[in-house]
Amino acid sequence: MDLKALDTFIPLIYNPYAGKEYALDPFMKALTGFPHGKLVKKKDYQKYINSIITFFKKQGVTIECFPTKYGGHATQLAKKLSEAHPVMFVMGGDGTINEVINGIHTQKSTLGIIPFGSSNVLAKNLELEDDFDTLLKNLLAGETQKIDLGVCHGRYFACMAGVGFDAAVMRRASTYLKPKLGTLGVAASLLHYSLFYNIKNFHISLDGEPYDESVASMIVCNGKYYAGKLELIQDAKPDDGKLHVLLFKKSSLNHRVDYVQALASQNYNKLSPASLEIKTCTHLDIISSRHFPIHCDAEYIGKLSPSFSILKQQLSVIV
Repeated sequence: MDLKALDTFIPLIYNPYAGKEYALDPFMKALTGFPHGKLVKKKDYQKYINSIITFFKKQGVTIECFPTKYGGHATQLAKKLSEAHPVMFVMGGDGTINEVINGIHTQKSTLGIIPFGSSNVLAKNLELEDDFDTLLKNLLAGETQKIDLGVCHGRYFACMAGVGFDAAVMRRASTYLKPKLGTLGVAASLLHYSLFYNIKNFHISLDGEPYDESVASMIVCNGKYYAGKLELIQDAKPDDGKLHVLLFKKSSLNHRVDYVQALASQNYNKLSPASLEIKTCTHLDIISSRHFPIHCDAEYIGKLSPSFSILKQQLSVIV
């Protein structure tokens, strides 16, 4: 794609509150994937914005910036701007990117991503450059890749969705802690729910086939990374046409601690198939009359009893 040939400006939607930086101990660094890359320093935000505008201006491409002001604003901006602009840039974390994806016309729009969040999972899944100058050059080159999108209750997700435990963590973090503490807020919420979360198991079906055992919690992935640099499923790719599902079957405190340690160490060997199983599918249903905490791309969306599907080759991104 030749960005210089566009007859209009490229909108840049950005979250001025993304990428808060706090010191974490080595365990929490491993667990959260924080910090990641060079683009997480909030104090440098305006510097990077100015660099983006200047770089593209020298190449004959006009960038106009649209800061987000509240939750859901990026979706509103993207929905309005995508009607007239076939290419759009987004600068922020996975939550901001998720909002933009849920606002654009995914079959008609091309998205350029400038990772500036706490974890930057989608950037890792797409193997985007960490080096800022190289990233801008790649955006200008305009090479694109079609990726899949997951969908849950009418909401797209590019990286992952969660049901139960990790969604409850995101609910507490997103509502109370993350706006003030960044990724440290997620770590604090994780510790709280590891000790006190009251889990109720549920049943699911995979591609229409009932799963024999009940499930305490699950993570539905559209790529191999989770919470930054943690590789949950090594062979998962955002364009493989599959949902990769981690099924956590046990709900005791000891098992929750084991799960957290396994995720942080990326070592599932000590977890038996009776405790954790990984499945692939294109459609998943929760079979329950009860509702459960749900998140999409680490953004809490509510208590639901939804289905999950994969939409193949749904979004064009610049890589």
